[in-house]
Amino acid sequence: SYTLGFQLGPRLNAAGRLEDASLGVKLLLTESQSEADTLASRLDVANAERKRIESALLEQALSQTQTHDFTHEPALIVWGEGWHAGVIGLVAGRLCQRFACPAAVLSEENGLLHGSLRSVPGINIHQCLQACDDLLLRYGGHEQAAGVTLRKENLPAFCQRLQDAVRSRATDELLLPAQEYDMELDFSQADEALTQALSRMEPFGFGNPSPLFLCRNVRIERRRVCGADGAHLQLTLRQNMRVLDGIAFGKGPEANELCDVSDVVLAVGMNTFRGQKSVKCDVKAFRPAKGGRAAGLQSAGRSAFENALLDDLLQAGKQPRRAENSMDSLARAVGEPVNSFPLQGVRGTLLIARTPEMALKALARYGDKLELCKGAPTDPRCFHTLLLFPNTLRISGFWRRVVLLDGEAFEGEAQLLAHQLTQARVDCPPSPSRSLCALMKGMDAGDAAYRELYRLLRKSVFSAPEALCEAAGLTAAQTRTGLWAFAQLGLISYTESPFSYVVLPASSCALGDSPLLTQLRRITR
Repeated sequence: SYTLGFQLGPRLNAAGRLEDASLGVKLLLTESQSEADTLASRLDVANAERKRIESALLEQALSQTQTHDFTHEPALIVWGEGWHAGVIGLVAGRLCQRFACPAAVLSEENGLLHGSLRSVPGINIHQCLQACDDLLLRYGGHEQAAGVTLRKENLPAFCQRLQDAVRSRATDELLLPAQEYDMELDFSQADEALTQALSRMEPFGFGNPSPLFLCRNVRIERRRVCGADGAHLQLTLRQNMRVLDGIAFGKGPEANELCDVSDVVLAVGMNTFRGQKSVKCDVKAFRPAKGGRAAGLQSAGRSAFENALLDDLLQAGKQPRRAENSMDSLARAVGEPVNSFPLQGVRGTLLIARTPEMALKALARYGDKLELCKGAPTDPRCFHTLLLFPNTLRISGFWRRVVLLDGEAFEGEAQLLAHQLTQARVDCPPSPSRSLCALMKGMDAGDAAYRELYRLLRKSVFSAPEALCEAAGLTAAQTRTGLWAFAQLGLISYTESPFSYVVLPASSCALGDSPLLTQLRRITR
């Protein structure tokens, strides 16, 4: 069934999308080996071209998702000029699957738009199109797939009408990503006997999908992106003493966000390599195991939070101070503790934690209601999210509420976010949290220690930061803070990667004149 579904099927299908569907029929009917070889070669070329066109079109479509407000517009509608009509249905299906919402892909040609739509279970896309009947030249389809043709001038009205129709039928639950499975399975049960039993249920495909299993508390021991543009993920998974290798198609972009201990939904099969058989798995979905995210936070170590904060202070320090604007939606104090308000719906709230203590409190309070990400959010759907190790300048999206759980780490942080996220209200407590004060205090070794660090730099040559930390008796974050402070004061020329520095001619200065140390000591003094 794999050969039919994933090798022969796409090649037969490509002929109808790009060339002539009769090529596939001729291949199946011919009794001439030479003709079969010729036709097979043409179909193979057509399929390769289909992949190229689909990939290019999908990339263009994905670029449009970054400006789509999923918190307000439940259907994803993208369009472009001259997009290949034979491929837009495939792209619509990919978008629908990726973003778990109805998706429409439209191609403009000669003043007309030809489109293909796909939907999620529970939202009848054909009924939604009936609400747009007077705007369409023609349309047809069924509950989860449809095609349309309309005049270009009707596009704005069509988009609005379709969004309204989808919104009236959609619930939060229908638009949440979900993966169905058939039963739970322990890795100890995943053996050759199971795969043989499953093979008797083949061929798998539409109407007879491959059985899927939920496996709990699986440790991701190895993850490696693979495929074109890192689209897929090779995995080594462990549950108790059993280890399975597998692949997760389309999950490459999620590699760094996966919880080390997760529940996974997968299909199992056999792999034969050099005569050796082994069980393989095809992973369809991940979710953090119970307690897995809290355990991951604790294992990350305090240094990860220190170094992330230092990076952000350095980047934010390069930005000019922004004057307060009454148009920015900013609340410097809120009437309720910022870590205890109820979350409304499933989208729109971004919680920013700079310390492990505050992150753990948020997880304990909201649990599975929160997505978890690092650095900056990458999912344009804006599900309620807890952001760790924030890179403030990269934060974007159609958020409705942003909460600085630890307060401002640098002066003007809330104002900067309010300016970047024009649709969001930014909530910020009136003073930094105790845990943030403690974190920042631990990053500053003090003037005496930094004078000794500078003396070491002038006296000796260090080829690695670890050696310098050991010689100075400082943590990695304290050493980095000192080096960047020296660079800001013109005492050294410093690059962090690769590690190198040059001691410059001495000049009279005060350590407190360093913008970095000023930021740290503003909060901790």
